[in-house]
Amino acid sequence: AVKLDILNVEFRLGEIEKLPVPDGSVDIVISNCVINLSPDKSAVFGEIHRSLKPGGRIVIIDDMPEPDAEGSLDLGTFKRGWQAPVLWDRRQFIEGLAAAGMTLTDERDLTPECRVRTLSQIARLERLNVVLRACVPRRWRVVLDSYHGGLALERLYRRGQMRYRLLVATKLPTTGNIGPC
Repeated sequence: AVKLDILNVEFRLGEIEKLPVPDGSVDIVISNCVINLSPDKSAVFGEIHRSLKPGGRIVIIDDMPEPDAEGSLDLGTFKRGWQAPVLWDRRQFIEGLAAAGMTLTDERDLTPECRVRTLSQIARLERLNVVLRACVPRRWRVVLDSYHGGLALERLYRRGQMRYRLLVATKLPTTGNIGPC
């Protein structure tokens, strides 16, 4: 931001379940493939709601499985490789936003913009991954497991079992308690 002379932007390091900002101080939260990595997505949405100003927005871009992906070997491989035991689908994201006091204002399927490898390319890379896993020190295997999870993700996309979605939601304005007249 400084290099581009953009003065109204801040970047802060923190955990998505505990944002390092005061209540009601943020105009917009942008999450690019982060929320589905959190084990406590309800806490994430509560924290985002807490930090947003009334009328503030959240922009979410994330991998969201289709219902027929549930229980598939590839979805399990992706979850293990990326250490994301629970992935929310589109419906769960929208319900989570609503439960936290935010309303969906825009939604787009960005999947057609993804450049996914062919199934034969994915298979070749998986064979290479198996060979490398046998050759590298144990401490490096987590990297290969993550890569293997990414290949499973690409196969889910190729088979139509995963969508790359953009969701935009707005924090509902708060109304004060008026009390009895």
